[in-house]
Amino acid sequence: MLPPDPWPGESEIGLAICQKRDWSSIKKLLSEKEVQDFFWLRHLRALGDTNTRKIARSCIISWCKDSKQDWDPVVVSNRLVNWLSLFDFFGASAEISFRKQFFKILSQHQRYLWKIYAKTPNSFARFCILKA
Repeated sequence: MLPPDPWPGESEIGLAICQKRDWSSIKKLLSEKEVQDFFWLRHLRALGDTNTRKIARSCIISWCKDSKQDWDPVVVSNRLVNWLSLFDFFGASAEISFRKQFFKILSQHQRYLWKIYAKTPNSFARFCILKA
């Protein structure tokens, strides 16, 4: 049993994301940090329907194809935490092809963080890496 999420998301923002539907429009709706750390998945989860799950998966795949990914250790760590904590929402009902692709991306992120951990001078960033 998991405790309730202290940051459940806002359904109004989730609706706005669903109305945009495509990745480039969503990037215009949210700040760069919000886009890159995937906190916005919480807003979609606040709606919680099947279509919203599909939109979340589509956006994750589109993000992976986007050349403007942020690889700051804190952002990557937050992205991993959001992906892992929200996987039951967007990934549990996903097709196997999505899961394979997602877990490949997830492992690339984890390897990246472990590779840079020792070289990261900022203690907050190091804490975030350990959290992820």
